[in-house]
Amino acid sequence: MTSLNEPSVDFHLKLNQQQFNIPSELLKRNWDKCNKLYSSYSQELQEQFGVLETLLEDPANDEKSIEKLNDIINTVGVLQKRLTHLHDYEMKILNRIEKRVAYFKEFQRFKDESNNDGILKWYKSYTDILISDYLVRHGSNFTNCNDNEGKVNPGIEFIRNRGLEDLIDYEILVESNKISIELLANKNLGPLLEWIENNQDYLVKKGSHLQFQALLQQYIELVRSSDYLGAIRCFQKHLFKFVDVYPMELKLAAGILAFFKSCLSDAKEDEMDNGQRLFQSYFRKPMYKTTPLSSLSANNVVRNAELHRYGPLLSSERWESLNEMFLHEFYSLYKISYHDPLLIYVSLGISSLKTKDCGHTLSNQLIPHSNVDLNEYVKSNVVNTDCPVCNPDIHPLSENLPYAHHVQSSLFENPIMLPNGNIYDSDKLVLLSKKLNKLGYTNLNDNQVMDPIDKSIYSVTDFITMYPT
Repeated sequence: MTSLNEPSVDFHLKLNQQQFNIPSELLKRNWDKCNKLYSSYSQELQEQFGVLETLLEDPANDEKSIEKLNDIINTVGVLQKRLTHLHDYEMKILNRIEKRVAYFKEFQRFKDESNNDGILKWYKSYTDILISDYLVRHGSNFTNCNDNEGKVNPGIEFIRNRGLEDLIDYEILVESNKISIELLANKNLGPLLEWIENNQDYLVKKGSHLQFQALLQQYIELVRSSDYLGAIRCFQKHLFKFVDVYPMELKLAAGILAFFKSCLSDAKEDEMDNGQRLFQSYFRKPMYKTTPLSSLSANNVVRNAELHRYGPLLSSERWESLNEMFLHEFYSLYKISYHDPLLIYVSLGISSLKTKDCGHTLSNQLIPHSNVDLNEYVKSNVVNTDCPVCNPDIHPLSENLPYAHHVQSSLFENPIMLPNGNIYDSDKLVLLSKKLNKLGYTNLNDNQVMDPIDKSIYSVTDFITMYPT
């Protein structure tokens, strides 16, 4: 059996590095936890043994010595329990890596054996992995039905139904979903700030701007909620240390605190309804309804020429940019592809098939004939193409993708040109005309043919032989 012309295992490994990068990072973090745990407990045990030795010097302290010895035994028990938990987690990650190596080795074995059925089965399971990755990334942040009244991430359900738990690290993707949803939907900075604190060493080493932007947004939200004392404390405690790196941003931040009420007054005047205007014109004094500060938008600020520079800081688009910045840092930490692997494969497939002729549908150029059945037959069986790129559902995805590089051209064996300028294969055009006669759609003579596009009838003597160069 001839093997399918499939990419090598190395090709798939390069596109799926995250399947090994994520476990590698998790093992590294688990090892760091073990070291910190060992350091803290070893120091604590040394202090306890020191106290025990002091107590043993005096026979009168036997009871206290026994109590201290029990404390040491309890401490060792807690340490052993926590180390066992870390050890089990490490073995779980190593087992995942082992199964993933075996998964790609299986593909190599199918290729070596030219087992096409095995290769197709492997690709089916691999497609399930790509689909589950896409669903998890774009789903909710709930992993269990009990988390939110049964609203579980569809990607996780798909993974569990297919038995792919060891082939994709969905917990990591759900973690990023949780923080993104809190940012975009709930305008909540808590999970992001917690993640930044846990990964501060990595962010500082990389020179990331995420921490500053998150703290700046926290400050802005405190100003929005009229918690000016909290905003000042936030500025002094968290933002002032960045004054040498972000001087202009901090000047604007300080300006917002000083001019925010002016921004609010400007916004209130713009948002006055007809009832308020009537009250003001009759009683000669303003009447404002209570307006929450959170309703202030960048558009209200920009109306005032003196305050327009504060518009970007008060814009709701900052939440989107903050989310994008977080995702870049999160994916970079675990060396995850920022783009969905499923879409990468789809793009590769479309690009390998796309030609400059794709998208030019002949069915739109057909000139209708009086015979409705003839029109339907030509549209369905003659000019219809099986090209997936020309499919109306897929073609919009291919617009920004490059064309395939073809080193060979596919030409007609006997190309001829009709008087109207259309070019066909001579034998196929004659065969089509005979079939149309046989089906009763036309009544052509033996030496006549019909152009399927404009339905013109020509004689074979009108053929002009073409000589491609």
